[in-house]
Amino acid sequence: MDYNQSTAINMKIKFLCLIFAALCPMLASAQDSTSGVLNGHGWIDLGLSINWATYNLGADTTDDYGDFYQWGNRMAIYRTRESDRDAIKDCAAWNKKLADISGNIIYDAASANWGMKWRIPTVGEWRELQEKCTWEPLYNELKWLIGFRIIGPNGNSITLPSTSYWSSSPDDRKNAYCIDARNENRQITTCPRFWQIHIRPVTDK
Repeated sequence: MDYNQSTAINMKIKFLCLIFAALCPMLASAQDSTSGVLNGHGWIDLGLSINWATYNLGADTTDDYGDFYQWGNRMAIYRTRESDRDAIKDCAAWNKKLADISGNIIYDAASANWGMKWRIPTVGEWRELQEKCTWEPLYNELKWLIGFRIIGPNGNSITLPSTSYWSSSPDDRKNAYCIDARNENRQITTCPRFWQIHIRPVTDK
């Protein structure tokens, strides 16, 4: 091999190394695109139409229930033992004709507390989570149900504590759709808007 051929090979090797170095960050980014952090809060891509938060609104860990919210109230409610009459007085959206509040900064607690790119999931998005994912029940040492490991079509998973959750979708002026996940026979139903339950935020892809 003469000098010119050796120089040409060395230049090709250096060129390929430069291309590889440029591609590495992009490849790493693509591999990590199924999870991330938005405004300080983690999300997971389950292979669905949206990304789900890794924990509840007001929580710090995946197994924490988080804060209580009335439907349409941006701020958490802590008077969990108040009468229905008093709870209705606290409910900003009670007896109001409203469209879906997902992403509405006036009524959506997820958007108000975590930033506009976060929102309460619609009832359709809850149905997608229920119908397209595998829900594995989780128990404590007393064999009490404490939550679910929800596995998406792409194999990624989130943990959802066993409780009730708001959707952003209204039913009528006094009720909204929610999901009751307090037992293995979880179901989408309706709840009075003054009830104080939990929120699992979502973000668009």
